Formats: sequence, structure tokens, C-alpha cells
Amino acid sequence: MVLAKLAPFSILTGVSMDYLTAADQRSGSFKEFWKSGSSTSSFRTLDSFWPEKPWYWDIFLDELEIFHHMIYASAYTSAPRSGSICNAQPNDRSWLRQKYPKYWDDMDAVWERIGGRWEP
Repeated sequence: MVLAKLAPFSILTGVSMDYLTAADQRSGSFKEFWKSGSSTSSFRTLDSFWPEKPWYWDIFLDELEIFHHMIYASAYTSAPRSGSICNAQPNDRSWLRQKYPKYWDDMDAVWERIGGRWEP
């Protein structure tokens, strides 16, 4: 249920910001965008109507660390089968590690494995 609330926003915005935007043109990470308040201003407005956060709020915030990375790794690995082109940039992993330290060791292992499969 929590992922269903995060999925559309995370897939469209998170993947675009962290993977599909050239490194020299990124203004920040998806997580930074979310936590900066730019995307949460509507939630502040809702606070006056619903002062208590939903039960899944902390889970939602934690998912900002990992969910869109898992979705993109899945899309990247299925690209040859689907015929789509995914512009993954595994060389940007050091930037991603700085922005997403909580789960990056897990995601880096995924990207290592993916990269190994693509080597000739």
C-alpha cells in the first residue's frame, strides 16, 4: 500500500532526476528535492486539515532512499528484452552513494552485478 502511494511519483520524478539527467545538469537528488520542501508544500497545506501524519509516513520517507533505484535497476536489466533504451550511468554511482548512503551498499552490489553481465 505504501509503495502504491510512492510509485508514480518516485518512478517519474526520482528516476528522471537521479538517472536520466546528465550529472553536470543535476541540481540535486530526488531525496533532496523531496525534503527541500519544494514538493512538500502541498502537504504543509494539508497539515491544517489533517495535523496527524498517516501511519505510513515514516515508511514513505524511508522509501525515498531506495524505491526508485530498485525500479530503475529493473528497467535497466530488462531493456534488451523490451527493446527500450535505458540511459543508466553506472559511473555516477559515487554521486548516488553520497546522496543515498543508507541503502547504497545494497544498490551498488546490484549495479556491480548488472555491469558484470553487460561486459563482453
